[in-house]
Amino acid sequence: MKEQNLEQKIIDVAEKIFMDKGFDSTSTTDIAKKVGCNQALIHYYFRTKENLFQQIFYKKFEDLMILLSSPLFDKSTLNDKIKAGIDSYFTTLENNPKLPILIINELLTKPERRKFIHDFILGNPKRIELYKNFCALINKEIECGNIRKIEPTDLIINIISLTAFTFISQPIITQFIGSENSVTTDFIEHRKNEIITLIINGIKP
Repeated sequence: MKEQNLEQKIIDVAEKIFMDKGFDSTSTTDIAKKVGCNQALIHYYFRTKENLFQQIFYKKFEDLMILLSSPLFDKSTLNDKIKAGIDSYFTTLENNPKLPILIINELLTKPERRKFIHDFILGNPKRIELYKNFCALINKEIECGNIRKIEPTDLIINIISLTAFTFISQPIITQFIGSENSVTTDFIEHRKNEIITLIINGIKP
């Protein structure tokens, strides 16, 4: 196996195990066994389990930020931007359904993860500028009478929390209504459309 391919396979396997078991319950031995290499190679590429986790964890945040911010740069209406942002968020979590639980658990139990989020957002001029642009967009819509007065941060929290909880609650909900893939897909699609409606109706003047 080529070195670059092996490094990527370690990342891919580690991501799945972290998602399934969480950081604390995952060992480099678990990862090495699943990859089919010895444990020393994990340490060779990443030195520690923490470094390996950070590379995966932080990239997920980076990818999510890009997806959520991309609608801000087009010329669509605010409602279309909201729809596109929620749709992108759902697509990301459909591909990573256990990500919200992993993130919440890590942020609640490890102060260093919370510091990362703080530094990741507030320590980056581009992300600060992005947030300012979003606030300016919302405030302009309020001034024009297109939406009710709402703090931009509240709008972000509403979208993130409603969407994340869909995937946190999905295993419980679908156990009651049926666990087939089609039922799960229907539930997620229904929740996406419901959240879009709630958010858009919730900011009407």
